[in-house]
Amino acid sequence: SYTGDDIAFAEKAEHFAEVALENVREYRLFCNMDYAKEQMESQLENMLKVRRGFWEVYNLAMLCFLKRDFEEGKEYFNRFLQILKDSFYVGDLYIEWREELYNHCIQHLFPKLKSEETAYKMVCDMIERRRIFFSSKPSYKKLKEEFTL
Repeated sequence: SYTGDDIAFAEKAEHFAEVALENVREYRLFCNMDYAKEQMESQLENMLKVRRGFWEVYNLAMLCFLKRDFEEGKEYFNRFLQILKDSFYVGDLYIEWREELYNHCIQHLFPKLKSEETAYKMVCDMIERRRIFFSSKPSYKKLKEEFTL
């Protein structure tokens, strides 16, 4: 927060701008799906060491389907389903939404994993639905540029 010290504030603002620039440079590398996959796999390894990695496994599965790495995507998706199934209970606490998500995945996503093409189409359709959703929001109206996969 600003405390009246212009020099200290300018130094902090410059620091944050430099950090933001570094992040932008890093994020731009993710347009290369091979790079994105390497980074996600590395992140997943770190998450699993601390017994986390729930969504990371799902995201990696979806990226594999998008890259048309079908068999690897199925392995990650099945791994995600197992992690999800094993996490309905944390101790004695039942987590209902996890079972509901598991059932949704089994009923709606899993049947679309019949082939490389159907898995790829499933992910493309998910992306398109999210784009439509966000483009309807006032804060995203300025982002009218069309994106392609």
